[in-house]
Amino acid sequence: MTERDSVCRTMLTAFGMIFARHCVQLKLYTVLLYHMVHILTDMTDLQYFIDPLQSPFSLR
Repeated sequence: MTERDSVCRTMLTAFGMIFARHCVQLKLYTVLLYHMVHILTDMTDLQYFIDPLQSPFSLR
């Protein structure tokens, strides 16, 4: 194992750790976004977007 090989391995390891950390953050953001969308669609059902007159929030 030469010096150049160990340097390459160290750089690859550091890059892998940084990349993994970014992946975890992205995963968290996508999960949060997914839950937000689900909560919003649960609160206001999709049919209310299609037909606003059916909405319980609108005045009768």
